[in-house]
Amino acid sequence: MSTNLDMPEMNVIKNAADYVSQQDDRYLFIVTLLIFLSTGIWIWRWMVADREKLALRLTEITDKHIESTQQLATVVANNTTALQEVKDCMRACKSKQP
Repeated sequence: MSTNLDMPEMNVIKNAADYVSQQDDRYLFIVTLLIFLSTGIWIWRWMVADREKLALRLTEITDKHIESTQQLATVVANNTTALQEVKDCMRACKSKQP
């Protein structure tokens, strides 16, 4: 049943294959070159797009790291001040003892 529908398509493919086989090899070379070039261009564009995504992600991570470092510096400064006050209090207590 379906073989009758497939036969015209097969004849078209057979005719196309016969036509291509009768052509010079330079056409095959040109077609192959175009396929390789288009594939290379597609891969290049994909890599550039992926690199841009990675650059944006790296920028986000770097910004978060800088923010965290600034928060850590603030905490360290506050702790240093608090420890200095405790040290002064301990010296005052020590000097009041007989």
